[in-house]
Amino acid sequence: MKKLSKIFAVVMCLVMAISMLAVGAYAAECPLVEGTGYKITANNANGALWLSNTLTSGRFDCTTVEEDATVYYVEVVTGGYLLYFMDGETKTYIAIADKSAGGSYVTDAASATVLEWNSDLNTLVVADDSNNRAFGSGTSSTYENFSSYDASQSNYNWGQFIAQASTPDEPEVPEVPEVPDEPEQPEATIVDIKTALDAESGDFTVKGVVTCVDGKNVYVVDATGGICVRMAAEFEDIALGDTIIGTGSKDVYNGMPQLGNGTYEKSEGGVLSAEETTIDALTAADLCSYIKLCCVTITAIDDNNGTYSVPNVTVSDGTNSIQIYKCAMDKNEDGTWAYEVGDVVDVLAAVGCYKETLQLRNTLASEISEHVDTPADPEDPADPEEPADPEEPADPETPADPEVPEEENPKTSDVTMIAAAVLAVCAATGLAVVTKKEQF
Repeated sequence: MKKLSKIFAVVMCLVMAISMLAVGAYAAECPLVEGTGYKITANNANGALWLSNTLTSGRFDCTTVEEDATVYYVEVVTGGYLLYFMDGETKTYIAIADKSAGGSYVTDAASATVLEWNSDLNTLVVADDSNNRAFGSGTSSTYENFSSYDASQSNYNWGQFIAQASTPDEPEVPEVPEVPDEPEQPEATIVDIKTALDAESGDFTVKGVVTCVDGKNVYVVDATGGICVRMAAEFEDIALGDTIIGTGSKDVYNGMPQLGNGTYEKSEGGVLSAEETTIDALTAADLCSYIKLCCVTITAIDDNNGTYSVPNVTVSDGTNSIQIYKCAMDKNEDGTWAYEVGDVVDVLAAVGCYKETLQLRNTLASEISEHVDTPADPEDPADPEEPADPEEPADPETPADPEVPEEENPKTSDVTMIAAAVLAVCAATGLAVVTKKEQF
């Protein structure tokens, strides 16, 4: 009897141990975690299907876009799991119907289907189900939704659970740290362009007049030199002749010094002016500068048989040639270029380069114009000699003033006459006359 009692006790211990192991195995083999969100997917011939949260004719609708898929959660209950999604603050559960009959969504947990993990299918199946129902989709392209199918069949793909996010039941709201005020960035120091040109590397800010605009490339010059500001982003408000302040990292690209990853702000104060020069006088020191070539002949227009939207144009002064790369040029109504080989033109352009070869770059079609000879100034006729002044007639001699006769003293004259008369009378009569001479 005592021996039987011991045997019975051992058997009961084994039963309890086996039961505990079974429970532990069940809990351990299910990888789904309560509180973690999952998107459920299965493949068919067209690719991945992702479970959404609507029904069509009792079948669970899917989407082919993962971002549009619904996030589902598992809730641990006696015997397995319930599967649900959040509709606002309401849990909406899945209820699976009979095989191939789809299912429904319910808000009552008691009406939901209890599921258990099937490690062979790597998915949830209906718990304690004699019909062996699993949740998935058919493999052919005709299947566009999820339903319940016989798990023993091989022509179905079962829903796989892709972990997403934490449960929304009680989301933890992190404290938002106070964002300190951003310190004011010191204004960049503007240097002359020569300083940037002389440096091997480094960030620089320059101010200059725009001599060419080509995509993100902006040529600028100041009194010390020129450089290309290669902008980090597209722009629409920079034009030929504008003044800008450009900032970027110094480097050299195919021979062209530039400030890469550039930024800019509009400014003012500069004036665009072209220096008239000749092709043979151009050097690397002229890069980005604005020049004028006069009376050059177009020797080639290359648009690759019309496949280029803008042509490469070569001009020559008879001895030296240079290419205007990606030349801005108008077209005629018939689709031909406004100029042709042999035309003599004047060119305004910035100096560019490709490696060691100098090029010209223009921004506007108006920078190329037909050359017009300027007529030479006629020689100024010699100033006519002024006629000699006619001899001026000699001043007429002023006639001598007529001698004005001295006016006789009337008193003297009269006395003399009287005296003479008296003397005459006395002589005639013999009378003697005594006179006293008196001066008048």
